[in-house]
Amino acid sequence: MNENVKFLGTRVPFPNYVPPVTAWLEHGPFVMWLVQKMQPQTIVELGTHFGYSFFAMCEATVQAKLNTSCHAIDTWEGDEHAGRYGAEVYNSVSKHNAAYEQFASLHKSTFAEAVATFEDNSIDLLHVDGRHFYEDVKEDFEQWIPKLSTSAVVLFHDTEVRERDFGVYRYWAEVSANRLALNFRHGHGLGVLFWGSEISDNLQDLARFSKQNDLRKVVLDFFECAGAAMRERHHAATQIAAIDERINDLNVANGFLEKKLCGKDSIIEELRLEVSLLREKVLFSQKRPHKLLLNLFEYKILKGLLLSGSLISQRTRKRFSRSADRRDPNVIHFNLR
Repeated sequence: MNENVKFLGTRVPFPNYVPPVTAWLEHGPFVMWLVQKMQPQTIVELGTHFGYSFFAMCEATVQAKLNTSCHAIDTWEGDEHAGRYGAEVYNSVSKHNAAYEQFASLHKSTFAEAVATFEDNSIDLLHVDGRHFYEDVKEDFEQWIPKLSTSAVVLFHDTEVRERDFGVYRYWAEVSANRLALNFRHGHGLGVLFWGSEISDNLQDLARFSKQNDLRKVVLDFFECAGAAMRERHHAATQIAAIDERINDLNVANGFLEKKLCGKDSIIEELRLEVSLLREKVLFSQKRPHKLLLNLFEYKILKGLLLSGSLISQRTRKRFSRSADRRDPNVIHFNLR
């Protein structure tokens, strides 16, 4: 999906920041679109972890040049569902937040402690993504209801998860009953609730689509496709990074041989040629089977080191030989699907 694509007249961008852990990946394009479309004055996120959704909203705020105040609230200690973790997660989030600190704040506290710091009727967009037991998501949301503006929209993540005692889907069924709402089923589920008694002018089109079954399906299908494009985009970027790392390993092997193997000019030149050819293959990595490329890099490195003669032990030589044979592109048939 091209980033110049628009939906209801507003561009659908892709987040640039993807942390090492996130279950929110496929909803990044939607939340960036929503922020740019809605133009909220105040955004509050309950449960941030590594900050993918929060920084997607911050990035949208910058791109649209909005006068929006963004707030992330979390203890940054983890829980039964996210897992427990140390200060390194908060430090990572704090470091990334430096780019947005003029309008984005991190509140290292419980949700109950933070609620008193916000004025009533002040929050336009609330994202609820804390601990996912039924009682927790109910309490997390309901204690913040007085803080919501008359045109507030509320996001609930994991509305489609029915394992590990997740109860968001149960609470979502209750809170969205008889209210205008959307529920994206991809990416673990994301509920979009038009909570306020009014609908802002900027969201009238989305509300109109949400009221009709056929038009609602257009919204759901469109952003499911956008989410799939985001997933594939991230997968390709990850694979390219891995390929670049393999090329660097090959360069190291080349340098090792160049220093240690006197009179082996032909071997060194061959390795240089392989590096050049592999760099060209990187340009087409999104269309080529990544597993084949990665194994090819390993195969070439191992074969190059096997030519180093007495520089490696016999035991190491046998291990390298077995590893190279497993990666030989002439005998292994990879699944190209």
